[in-house]
Amino acid sequence: MNTAKLNQQFTSTSKSSGRQSERGFTLHEALALTAVFCVLTLLQITSLAGGSRSSQAEVCRSNHRKLIQAWLMYADDNSGNLVPNGGNVGDGGPSQNQQSWASGWLDFTSHPDNVNTDYLVASDKTGYYGLLGPYLQRDPKYFHCPSDASSVQIFGTYQRRVRSVSMNGWMGGYEWNGEAQYVVYKKTSDVSDPSGKFVTLDERADSINDSWFVVDMGNQQLIDFPGVYHSGGTWLSFADGHVGFRRWDDAATTPPYSRNKLLALGVLPSNTPDANWLLARTSELR
Repeated sequence: MNTAKLNQQFTSTSKSSGRQSERGFTLHEALALTAVFCVLTLLQITSLAGGSRSSQAEVCRSNHRKLIQAWLMYADDNSGNLVPNGGNVGDGGPSQNQQSWASGWLDFTSHPDNVNTDYLVASDKTGYYGLLGPYLQRDPKYFHCPSDASSVQIFGTYQRRVRSVSMNGWMGGYEWNGEAQYVVYKKTSDVSDPSGKFVTLDERADSINDSWFVVDMGNQQLIDFPGVYHSGGTWLSFADGHVGFRRWDDAATTPPYSRNKLLALGVLPSNTPDANWLLARTSELR
């Protein structure tokens, strides 16, 4: 069959049926489509990033829920006594006189404390630290927020630090700076307002050191910096077993991240909305 004749017949039929003959995109149409594709791609990327952040926040919330459940179970098994919160054990290592729910000193050096999960869950080894381990299936993941990307170089490789969470120093801990007029909670029955007193929270990677979160009740000041991993705030667990969220309002509470360097502590101003909110949920006058 004659090819030219066949093409002519096809073109004629197309026109007679009211359909426009085939043609390419104009430059204007191509640019418009490109813009649409770019917008859709950006929306998809934003959605995925938002979903990732949301997922990490939910994991963090779940971690605090597991920690507070373990904290309550420990008290139930120990005649209402709260798990010891001794904080830093020092270079001499843990001792029976300084038991703690979690131990180890975090910094940005190659010190093994930064990656030692035994300090979190291995109470069976000495009974002096990691005392919540039996209630957490000895799983250290509950002590680390997935949004905390801080790492240290050990044995030539970078490794994530193992802990993001700290405990209210007045819960099973000891007086800060001799402030004996405030309650150090030692038993569940000591906590007069369980829903209003916090137990655990995430602490900033450039503030966290030991597992003892310091609030200066006497001077009405925060010593350590709370976490800002989720939209400028953090999850906190409370003595009644619930978990809540606080987004910090003051610029002083959320300074720029100090990469590989610890912040100067004890410098946060007093009488700010953030300080007053956390102070009211830390301890109380005797």
